[in-house]
Amino acid sequence: MRRKKDQPAREIVALDGLSLDVRAGEIFGLAGLIGAGRTETAEAIAGLRPKSSGEILLYGQRVRINQLSDATLLGIAYLAEDRKGAGLTLDMSIIDNTTLVSLPRYSRILLDRNAQRRATQAHALRLQLRAGSLTDAVSTLSGGNQQKVLLAKWLEISPKVLIVDEPTRGIDIGAKEEIYHLLQGLAAEGLACIMISSEMNELLGLCHRIGVMRRGRLVTILDGQDATEEQIIHAAGLEASPTGRAPAAAAAAVGFTAAGLGAAGDDLDRGRFRGRAVRGGPRVLRDVL
Repeated sequence: MRRKKDQPAREIVALDGLSLDVRAGEIFGLAGLIGAGRTETAEAIAGLRPKSSGEILLYGQRVRINQLSDATLLGIAYLAEDRKGAGLTLDMSIIDNTTLVSLPRYSRILLDRNAQRRATQAHALRLQLRAGSLTDAVSTLSGGNQQKVLLAKWLEISPKVLIVDEPTRGIDIGAKEEIYHLLQGLAAEGLACIMISSEMNELLGLCHRIGVMRRGRLVTILDGQDATEEQIIHAAGLEASPTGRAPAAAAAAVGFTAAGLGAAGDDLDRGRFRGRAVRGGPRVLRDVL
């Protein structure tokens, strides 16, 4: 997508000639340095960023997505990187946040508060949400539990495609592992998932395929089972470091976290949560921008 002469500056999207497809049961990772166009890609798919060209196909059918509500109605859910600023309403309760997007389902003349509570309880149980009460304000929760509420909010629409942007940033190790399990479980149920991450261990440990972006272009797609840190870093544009540091160290300085796999702490054992790759699953989303 390129800027036309009469487009206002806010419509600039740093994407050019990008084409990707995601299949049912697949976690498709998007890697790249800061400014590579990963978030812009997600926002374009979700209707949060105007598109000057290209098309989006869902189950082979061309769809029109001009705003977030269009994507939501089609079953495309987008978890923004900034959960506090763009994902949650912090002074509202867990129940109200969870059912905010799906509110029409609970509305007749009056809101069915009991139904809202039951739905929220079901998500809280599945996501292992830790809270004193479902009526508590989301602002009272830890970062990991806030992220779980954001996931619950979008799982409420029963999405066909789930896009998660840095889903474990700023949360503790235990919550990270729970989210890894959840994403793997959703993929096993047939959901198509796109995961944007700057955590090398997440990309290599969770994703069936990994697309690497560079300056608005998708430069390569790697098989998650065979991909290496070095392949991802080089494709992202760090073949050589002007500082003389190793590529992994340079990557960490500009947006990648390239932690050693299988080490202590929150690093993932390679492929531990990936599950079986879905080679023959139906193509759910195709994005040509």
